[in-house]
Amino acid sequence: MNPVIKLLFYKTYEDRLSKLKIISIIWFVFIFIAMYTANQSILGSFFGALGLTVPLFSIGLILRILIIDDKNKEVKSDAEAKPAATYNNEVKPDTIDKKDDVKSIDEAYADEGSQNTYTEKDNVGTRQDSLEKANAYWLGTRLQMDEKPPFSLYTFKSAQDAEDALLELPFIHKATDTGNLICEKVMEFGYYRVEADNYEAILSGFDYTPDEFKQAEASFKKHNGVLKNNLEPSDGAKQTESVGGDKNNVKFRETITKNQYTYECYDGKTKADAMDFLKDKEVNKGLYYVCVYTPEGDFGRDINGIYEM
Repeated sequence: MNPVIKLLFYKTYEDRLSKLKIISIIWFVFIFIAMYTANQSILGSFFGALGLTVPLFSIGLILRILIIDDKNKEVKSDAEAKPAATYNNEVKPDTIDKKDDVKSIDEAYADEGSQNTYTEKDNVGTRQDSLEKANAYWLGTRLQMDEKPPFSLYTFKSAQDAEDALLELPFIHKATDTGNLICEKVMEFGYYRVEADNYEAILSGFDYTPDEFKQAEASFKKHNGVLKNNLEPSDGAKQTESVGGDKNNVKFRETITKNQYTYECYDGKTKADAMDFLKDKEVNKGLYYVCVYTPEGDFGRDINGIYEM
């Protein structure tokens, strides 16, 4: 595809859908006016125009999905399986080809001395470490959200640059027990291989603050990252504290089994309580979700990590 055309008309997944909606609305108005001019019936013209618009929108939506990336496989997301709009990525991860340009765990921590270390248990984010997970997020989770969280999406020529850029941020660390990147905030995070010498790194979530956004953008550029797209958080975005909670304030409500999906449901007092509770919950199988409902928002955990519902 011509890169100029791709830039103008296919910049992001959300841009494509917005343009499709606008085209459908214009088409509906045009057909309605034409029919009303011919038969002078408002009701008949409305349903006639609707009947010609819905198929157009449906065909356009199908084509939008088919051409979303001619180099990537279409990935089915189980977004509808999780309660409300969640950070759900029930897709089997692929191992990133880090080759020889990625540090070993020992090298990464050789100069940390007595500084704090982190384990997989400290992760409260949803890790994106494969292209399949990324597509599941963009085509499933994010597409269904009424309100879109801020994000930074950069491309890199090496896995090492992407990892270094993320590790420079104060809330991203490398787990000593698994070697995986972990995040101390409820966010989509990580990096993954798109094709040879092409990696993408992402940070996305409602917890993404304006200061963290600026810091991340600077780090990505410092490590040779190239901006693919972003959405800056607003200064007035509401932030809730996610640390210092007490898991004992979370109480069991019920377990729900629906078809092949299982939901453990709990009630909590604060987001911090929910985070403290979910960090101790292990989910080792797919289609299993632990959900905590609080006045500050609803949060869950599945096999891929913790997310906001």
